[in-house]
Amino acid sequence: MLIGICDDEISVLVTMRRMVKDYCGRNAVKAEIRLFASGAELAAQAEDLDLLFLDIEMPGLGGLALAKALKDIDPDTHIVFVTSYEQYAVDAFSVRATGYLLKPAHLEDVR
Repeated sequence: MLIGICDDEISVLVTMRRMVKDYCGRNAVKAEIRLFASGAELAAQAEDLDLLFLDIEMPGLGGLALAKALKDIDPDTHIVFVTSYEQYAVDAFSVRATGYLLKPAHLEDVR
């Protein structure tokens, strides 16, 4: 399984990677985890992601626009938004998001 985590906050990237690795380890899920510090970085390298944890509010290319573009390319990509903003939930599900987590996310949320 190829998992991407995209957030402009380095601390969130580190925390999310730790939680995803912990979950995968506990559940014998073999996964490669890739980190992306911006929407533009993700857009340039987003091929074949099975699951993506994606921030919504990022400088430049935002998470909602990026999710729509990724879903247009591969509708089977699972996107879980991880954001500090409740008000984007309806928009997130309009782009067929798999989930919506509020920051700070916890291991129970990742499960």
